[in-house]
Amino acid sequence: MSTPYPAHLAVDVEHRGRKLHIRPVRPEDEELVTREASTRLTRDDLRLRFFSPVRDVRQAMGDRLTHIDYDREMAFMLFDGATLMGVGRLVADADFSEAEFAMVVAHDAQRRGFGELMLRHLVAYARTRGIKRVVGHILRENHGMLALAERVGFTRTRGVSGGSDLRVEKDLTAL
Repeated sequence: MSTPYPAHLAVDVEHRGRKLHIRPVRPEDEELVTREASTRLTRDDLRLRFFSPVRDVRQAMGDRLTHIDYDREMAFMLFDGATLMGVGRLVADADFSEAEFAMVVAHDAQRRGFGELMLRHLVAYARTRGIKRVVGHILRENHGMLALAERVGFTRTRGVSGGSDLRVEKDLTAL
């Protein structure tokens, strides 16, 4: 049995004088996500997110990113009015001891604090689910994302992709 859409997780937040909206992704968001990804993300943004060149955004992002199991996965969309600014996702392991995050912010919205807002939101959500550790894999060349993870309290550890990435982690059991 699948978990119903968690509408109660939708929130309005204040960010640098702007009212933004964060809500869980819905299956019907597929067209919005793929359209925005193909028009507001550069090829390099996509490569840094997916660790390889992405030729067909619809194939890489569509169904897989919008049809999720809300029990073990969560994807939040960040909106400024009707404009999608970014998407952040968590996927928990079977015993909820660890969840891996991934996120992307529209190219024209980067370096404005939206990524930090989204990552902090993902970490806060992980805490509510009793997840003990949040981890991410970031390409070594993605200096902006590595710095963001450090600002949010993640520490760098090893990578798993043949040395091209670093693993970052945040222990949620420590105060």
